[in-house]
Amino acid sequence: MSLPSPIGRRLGAFLLLIAAAAVQPQAQPSNPKSPAEIVKDNDSSLALILSADGDSVSLGSGFFIGDGSAVVTNFHVVQGAKRVVITTGAGEVLHADSVYAFDEKKGLSHFESVSDTTPHSEAR
Repeated sequence: MSLPSPIGRRLGAFLLLIAAAAVQPQAQPSNPKSPAEIVKDNDSSLALILSADGDSVSLGSGFFIGDGSAVVTNFHVVQGAKRVVITTGAGEVLHADSVYAFDEKKGLSHFESVSDTTPHSEAR
């Protein structure tokens, strides 16, 4: 798999900045939710990510953006991976199709997820 183009990386970085800006701190509710309640309320946006490079396995978390076909995670979770498997909050198992953008310095990676029938690709 080839690396994303400079335009793709810039666009991906821009989208990550917009997503980060959308997550602004909010006033504390009078009855704060427990971590379990927060996860339950947002499980359709959460992803459990398992990646492997042949010698080792990494486990991390991420979240879906846009129409739900793209995932953002920490770069170290998928760095060098030959296979990336994503489990959704609903238990659906997906595979990473391609890396859309990544920023090694900021530690972020943005990739497309697809159904179980698509061949796997290497995340760099």
